[in-house]
Amino acid sequence: MQKPSPKYLTFLLFLIGICHAIGQNLQQDLKKADSIYSKKKYAEAYDAYFHIFKQGKYTPQMLLKMAYVKEGLDEIPEALYFLNVYYVNFPGRNILKKMESLAETKNIEGYEYNDLNYFLYLYYLYKAEIITTLVGVLFLFFLAIVTNRVLFKRIPVTSPYLFLFLTAFVYLFVNYSDKAFYRGIVMNEKAVVMNEPSAGANVVGILPKGTRTHIWGDTDIWYKVRLNGHMAYVRKSNMSLPTTSDEAFQNNVFSIRKWL
Repeated sequence: MQKPSPKYLTFLLFLIGICHAIGQNLQQDLKKADSIYSKKKYAEAYDAYFHIFKQGKYTPQMLLKMAYVKEGLDEIPEALYFLNVYYVNFPGRNILKKMESLAETKNIEGYEYNDLNYFLYLYYLYKAEIITTLVGVLFLFFLAIVTNRVLFKRIPVTSPYLFLFLTAFVYLFVNYSDKAFYRGIVMNEKAVVMNEPSAGANVVGILPKGTRTHIWGDTDIWYKVRLNGHMAYVRKSNMSLPTTSDEAFQNNVFSIRKWL
């Protein structure tokens, strides 16, 4: 067996060292920001937290503190954004209620606590269990097919097709289920809504800052949204999508996929 090249091992160790150093620096930055916040220097603490956030990292407590600072400055849309990031990663009814009450202070739409939002809450809360169950069912079905083949020397005609269907369903759910629940938040002062994905299309409405709406898809620089029962388009640069985290690195600090 060919031994790994010394140059390859050196490069690998170098990469590991860099990743570790980055993690350590982020932890130090977070401790520094927490220290500033504890001294009630909220504006300075927010800047320190946001520096970490821009690198795609955050903790649950950090998000709540950032939202608290923005609420105190009466910057409600920004507070709602950080609460949304918190919610899609750490769902809870109390966060839903908080977002609804905050939105009501500025008559911002899209945060009503209704049956759909409760369903989304359950989805986010039990997504890991749902995926685990689906994968388990798929594995048991595969095991049943193999058992029939080994013990009884036969496989029901429909079994392979059903297995392929279930495999496709599990794959789509695991990889694309989040996209079905994407909610965009208007982060500019207003977002012009067009009837077609084109700058020359007709204006059909205006979404005020802070408005949250479902994202049904995207085309180039446009998000597809629903307005007054019809599909319409908003420039991506006007909206931000709080999404679920991809990976943890240390002490419950998570990576975020931010689409701005």
